[in-house]
Amino acid sequence: MNALKISLLAVLAAAPFAADAANTSSSFGVELTVQNSCTVTAGGTAADMNFGTVTGNITANRDATTSLTVNCNNGANYHVGLNDGVNALTGQRRMASLTTSGFVNYELYSDSGRTARWGVTAAGGTATDVDGTGNNADQTLTVYGRVPGAPVQSVGAGVYHDTITATIEF
Repeated sequence: MNALKISLLAVLAAAPFAADAANTSSSFGVELTVQNSCTVTAGGTAADMNFGTVTGNITANRDATTSLTVNCNNGANYHVGLNDGVNALTGQRRMASLTTSGFVNYELYSDSGRTARWGVTAAGGTATDVDGTGNNADQTLTVYGRVPGAPVQSVGAGVYHDTITATIEF
C-alpha cells in the first residue's frame, strides 16, 4: 500500500497545477463603403428617334418617341438631362441635312403632351431635366419628340440627322 501511495503522490506532484486562466481581448471594425452608381442608356434596339418620311414641306406636327434606361442603386437620387444636339442654334434643336445645308427644327419633351421641354442637367438638377430615385432595377424614361408643322418648315429633300447626348447626374 505504501508503494501505491508513493506512486500516486509522484503522479500528483508531476502534474501541473491549474492556475486561474487570464485573457484579454481587442475589437476591430468591419466596414464597406457603397458609392452611388447610375447608368443611362439609349433604349433597346431602336434607340434612334425616327420622325418618318414627309413629302414636300412640313405642314403638320410629326411626333415620335424613344426611350432611355436608367439604372441606379437603391435610394440614389438622379437627374437626367438632354443636350441641345450638335446642330442647335440659340437653344433651338435642329437636324441637319446630310447632303445640303438645310435644317429641320424639332424639340424633345419629357411629357406626352409635349409641353415640358427636356433640357440639360446641372449640379443638383434643373427645372427642365428629369429627376428620379434609383431602385436597383432598370427604369424606362420616355423621350417625346416633335417636328413642328407650324410655322411651315420648307426644306429640301434629303435625310436630316442630329445627335443628342443624355447625361445622368447622381
